Amino acid sequence: MKKKLMLPLIVAALGLSACSSEPAAAPLEAEPLHNLLIDGSESGLDNATEGNDTSLSGQPINLTVVNGALDIDGSCGKALQAVEDVNLDSVASASRALASGDKQVGIAMYSTAEDNDISPMDLYADIANACEDPVVDSSDTTYTFGKLDDAPDGAVGFTLDIEVTPDNQGSTVMMIQELGNHHIIVAGLETTPEETATVFEAQRTKLEEGLAA
Repeated sequence: MKKKLMLPLIVAALGLSACSSEPAAAPLEAEPLHNLLIDGSESGLDNATEGNDTSLSGQPINLTVVNGALDIDGSCGKALQAVEDVNLDSVASASRALASGDKQVGIAMYSTAEDNDISPMDLYADIANACEDPVVDSSDTTYTFGKLDDAPDGAVGFTLDIEVTPDNQGSTVMMIQELGNHHIIVAGLETTPEETATVFEAQRTKLEEGLAA
């Protein structure tokens, strides 16, 4: 489709703080963060293959969900614009794309400094709460958001259907969680919420185990 989600560093990357009495793990640098990305065999997807690996150090994260949020009116437009206006400073980031048949899943993880006070998860939760009805931009592209009430525990999730024309449509499922100084975003293109959650939970488990090691 012509309109693309601006997924932060993913093949083309999304908090709610995890509640814990334990100190947050120090932010990982690019190589150890990249080493904690799951591969196709760990994803739970059938015959998944990997590609488009990226690792960066010290690069700002663009959290934009859709282009042209200024064209969208109301509380939904304001929530989308608030995300578009943020560039999150990172210590490091790592991303990978998985493919399984016609399904694609982008995984992004990034670490932030201990004094970071921006919560990407809160910003995405605002979108999920504000965008209850379909919205249309100046090019007549329709965006339909749907909040995921059954997202994995501690995560925020929503679906997004984009219709440029009746013959040019696409859908994605996005999930994000903040684990102290580390953030996970998983975006499934043409996947079900259940398939996306399976990948998300596998990635979260591997990150948690790596941080605890």
